[in-house]
Amino acid sequence: MARDSSIPVRKAILRHLKTDGAVTAVVPAARIYPPQRPAKPTWPFVLYGVTIYAPLRASCLDGATLTGAIHSFLKSEEGAAAAGAAISQSLDGAELDLTGAGYPARASIVVTGGRTIQDGDEGDAWHGIVDIRADVA
Repeated sequence: MARDSSIPVRKAILRHLKTDGAVTAVVPAARIYPPQRPAKPTWPFVLYGVTIYAPLRASCLDGATLTGAIHSFLKSEEGAAAAGAAISQSLDGAELDLTGAGYPARASIVVTGGRTIQDGDEGDAWHGIVDIRADVA
């Protein structure tokens, strides 16, 4: 049976990031958002992007693989790169417990890449992107 675990995985990742001192040293925990963010968020901020869900089936396994990205928005290239580095270090290899969300599962997180780009027409607006994969079983 395919189960879309994207919401509990998102909640677990957001909790994890908000309690990581290296991440919150760059972006305050109160500014780490799910896909729905305030209309005009105060910079800097982090946004959990929308994920893509695919069933993961194997012998004695009924899980899912989710792919997505964590976005950071800062007013300098160095800041966006630092946020991306902190998020990558925090999430790569993380094992997150989903049992509190009603799922008898864990999410194994792997960072698959990332980049830092200029954001829009503003010269001082930068966007860090950390690509992730979450395997849920």
